[in-house]
Amino acid sequence: MRPISIDVPDGPPLTLLVAHTMARDAVVHGFTTRRGGFSAPPFESLNLGEGTGDDPRVVERNRGRLLGALGLAGPLASVRQVHGSQVERVGEGGLPVHRVAALEADAVWTTEPGLPVCVRVADCVPVLLWAEDVGAVAAVHAGWRGTALGVARAAVRALAVGAGADPRRMRAAIGPAISAERYPVGPDVREALQRVQPPGDRRWMVAPEPGGGARVDLAAANAAQIEAAGVPAASIARAGLCTASNPDLLYSYRRDGPRSGRQVAVIALRGG
Repeated sequence: MRPISIDVPDGPPLTLLVAHTMARDAVVHGFTTRRGGFSAPPFESLNLGEGTGDDPRVVERNRGRLLGALGLAGPLASVRQVHGSQVERVGEGGLPVHRVAALEADAVWTTEPGLPVCVRVADCVPVLLWAEDVGAVAAVHAGWRGTALGVARAAVRALAVGAGADPRRMRAAIGPAISAERYPVGPDVREALQRVQPPGDRRWMVAPEPGGGARVDLAAANAAQIEAAGVPAASIARAGLCTASNPDLLYSYRRDGPRSGRQVAVIALRGG
């Protein structure tokens, strides 16, 4: 995964991370950073999350800037994230954008060209999926609860069942998230993750902690779930960036608290 800088009128360049697994002639996608917007401190500058304490008008302006950088008309299709495993379809064959925005879910997908689906994150794992055989895309938000409930696996299944996609022809990209070094958890979280991870997989548990806890790599846990759902390992890209350890580039709730901004992971089919 690599950063790209996009020149947008009336402001600084906007920095996105893009994945080699996503063919740019077929899909538009990106993981935003905090660079390229108009938010004032402590949200400087591309805050895309409402309810953070930032000026809502500036957040909306930042969203418009992102859409312009991607060449999309919008609006951004997102859901009310609740750390669960519900997956919702929007656009063609699903709900209209204005209705899906009010639903409690943690993944959203579409087959409608030109409609960008997205999730908001500030430490949790953002996942983008592209089913190239049927023309479907999804955005997934996976904190530890969503990971323990298998939300990424549920999104792969939604594309397979709802759109007829073959997981073996899907592509996935996992964006920046908090790293294991910055994410010690207690025994309850460790046990919840152990129950859902593929048998024998221990890539997600980097080191045990005293008292039964662990240091957990949520990005690795989600990669393992996606692979177990049938997506080839070679088709899964990972950013490998820690949100908490890169204050100049990324927002982090664990590092900055309630006044942290939000990144988004966004993807759309070209056309429309």
